[in-house]
Amino acid sequence: MPRCWRGRSCIASLVLLATFLVVGRAGGAPELNGEFALEVWTTEHGIPQNSITAVMQTREGYIWASTYNGIARFDGARFNVFDSANTKGLPNSRVTSFFQDERGEIWIGHDTGDLTCFSQGVFQGVALGGEWPRTASTHRSP
Repeated sequence: MPRCWRGRSCIASLVLLATFLVVGRAGGAPELNGEFALEVWTTEHGIPQNSITAVMQTREGYIWASTYNGIARFDGARFNVFDSANTKGLPNSRVTSFFQDERGEIWIGHDTGDLTCFSQGVFQGVALGGEWPRTASTHRSP
């Protein structure tokens, strides 16, 4: 199973929900005795937006969920939200994708074409070449 998923927000939301259920069970949640339980996290619980654009679990066990209003990092108990208003180095809050490389750095893609790297607890924008299209509207087909 891949570490990163990207797709329609409803599919990503279902994957995020399933991941939270698995993490919750591994974290000592009580047995369900054959019954099905469902817990939903929304903006009331700390996610910046109810529609999720991508979800990833890091090697450290954190669940990262991206939205168009920022990133929610879940540690099993609470959400920590990163957005352009509260996080230095995050150029905008419209996040669409994640990838964790072999060094443990997290690469964050934005719908504006921006790229951010999260390394050793610090977000830093990545300069892309001048030929890189910044938005989908500026992309030219050959």
